[in-house]
Amino acid sequence: MRSQPTAVALSFARTPWQKHLAWGALAALVGALALAGTGCATPEQRHRLLSFFFDGVPPLHPAEPAPEALAAGGTAQRGPVVAAVIVSVHDPFADKDCDLCHAAFSNTLREEKQSLCWSCHDVDDFSGDVIHPPVAAGYCVGCHSPHRSQFQHLLLRTEAELCTYCHDSRDLSPGEAHRDVEGEDCRRCHEPHASDAAYLLRQDDSAS
Repeated sequence: MRSQPTAVALSFARTPWQKHLAWGALAALVGALALAGTGCATPEQRHRLLSFFFDGVPPLHPAEPAPEALAAGGTAQRGPVVAAVIVSVHDPFADKDCDLCHAAFSNTLREEKQSLCWSCHDVDDFSGDVIHPPVAAGYCVGCHSPHRSQFQHLLLRTEAELCTYCHDSRDLSPGEAHRDVEGEDCRRCHEPHASDAAYLLRQDDSAS
């Protein structure tokens, strides 16, 4: 971490002039970090400031392997990386209203995650006789990104990949309803959050 030389300078500065320089460097670092933590700086400005003072700062826009690099179950060599295309953005994040969820100048949440979600989203929209376990546990971030995503609805993966990340397709009940469902959108028949029907079936679905 690049801030280490400043700490060393403070420890070994002997003359008033050396101490003055060391404290000046420390003040510049603190000021830059304070600016980076406020809403006054853009994400690009914060990233440049943090990258200037520290090593290992992750890229602002994560890169992902090109689709062809994922061929053969991921065994192919990595191809050129491309920047992820952002498809959906959480409104508070887009509006830079970070303090709606986070304490000022901190990543600390103001409330428990589920309480934060319910403070904006109507809990009645996620209620029913049968509730998806992640919803019941308040684990919204198990499926959704709190900031932005390259998928619709702030999902962490495609809808088909998200379901099979937890549910093994080999465990699906045998029968016509689940024939050739690999890669399909489970929401055609199932509600992702809650339902009054068994198996989270959609109310307008005749399956039983």
